[in-house]
Amino acid sequence: MGLGIGANTAIFSVVHAVLLQSLPYPDPGRLFMLSETNPAFPEMSVAYQNYLDWRAAQHSFEDLSAYRLDDFNLTGSGEPERIRGAFVTASYFRALRLGPRVGQTFAESDDRTGGANVVVLGEGFWRRRFGADPKVIGRKLVLNDISYEVIGVGAAELTNPERVDVYVPFGFYADRPYLNNRDDHPGLYCIGRLKQDISVEQAAADLAVISKNLESRYPETNSSSAIKLKSLLDGTVGRYRMTLLVLLAVVGLVLLIACANIANLLLGRAIARQKEIALRAALGASRGRIIAQLLTESILLALLGGTLGLIFAAWSTDAIVALAPHDVGRFRQIHVNGPVLLFTAIVTLGSGLLFGLWPAWRISRADIGVALEDTGGRGSTAGAVRQRSQGLLVICQVALASLLLAYLSKVSRR
Repeated sequence: MGLGIGANTAIFSVVHAVLLQSLPYPDPGRLFMLSETNPAFPEMSVAYQNYLDWRAAQHSFEDLSAYRLDDFNLTGSGEPERIRGAFVTASYFRALRLGPRVGQTFAESDDRTGGANVVVLGEGFWRRRFGADPKVIGRKLVLNDISYEVIGVGAAELTNPERVDVYVPFGFYADRPYLNNRDDHPGLYCIGRLKQDISVEQAAADLAVISKNLESRYPETNSSSAIKLKSLLDGTVGRYRMTLLVLLAVVGLVLLIACANIANLLLGRAIARQKEIALRAALGASRGRIIAQLLTESILLALLGGTLGLIFAAWSTDAIVALAPHDVGRFRQIHVNGPVLLFTAIVTLGSGLLFGLWPAWRISRADIGVALEDTGGRGSTAGAVRQRSQGLLVICQVALASLLLAYLSKVSRR
């Protein structure tokens, strides 16, 4: 029980941290990712000119923003360093509704070529490189041989994209010739915040109209192209969803197999106590009272298993984090918290009822007179009960194990 409940607790802690926890932004359910799609490519980055047309024509979002990841060579004062950065539009911080931790963010004029040479530091980079010095505002950074002035520090909650050291205005990227080509998709990603009175279906219909208009205006580049809309959470961790749900299903089947095995053991133990239970019934104990007694013993056993499982899950957290993908910060937030403890309590109670109910119900139906007359406690009646009941439980175990193996075999072939 400790291993079965511990495995379920450990995997659920991953599912909760990665799939169930909301993103660290105000009203995160209104944040969506927009990408382009066509029959050849189900999902691809956005052409810059298309993004500009989307933003100008749409009526469903408070604002649309765009960003593109890039690497920079940091030189000048201090040790040279290769850092991770992102070209972002000024609307990026507004769409996420996260103001700067220190200083300010970009203005709309910074989206155009010829804007100010300014930069916003990522919170982690600010702490690592500058010791969280609030006087960093106004300092100069040389990125790819271009001098930038630090105007702000981003909030620690900024995680889309992950692990960004510096945010650079899009104006320094907007003069690339290929950005004028609608057939070029230069790794540009779009984030939008849906208006409060607009549904996802209305937004999708609005984007479909925009896509059709662009297709008619630019048939050579936008033919059969559409706009794909999905939640920002799904865009962040959606590729891990199926894997984590498969793992949760696998450990769930393992726990069911363990419950069937323990039910078999408890049935044998209950049959060995048949005379004791028959004597209790003869003295006036009702069938419900006997079942309640046996279920109480099963739940106590499950509680011990749940306690061991919780310890096992807590110990395994560091190993799970070490083995998890490092490109998504949510995997580093895996820990045993309130929802995980509640899940463990429900699984523990459910397991105790599951493996305890069948033996309790089966033995409570035994004939009192026959049980009291059977001096060995293992006569023909007990033998028949044991063979039928334990045979059924063995069938359940084999069926569950076969289902688990077939499922794993199917997943491995993918």
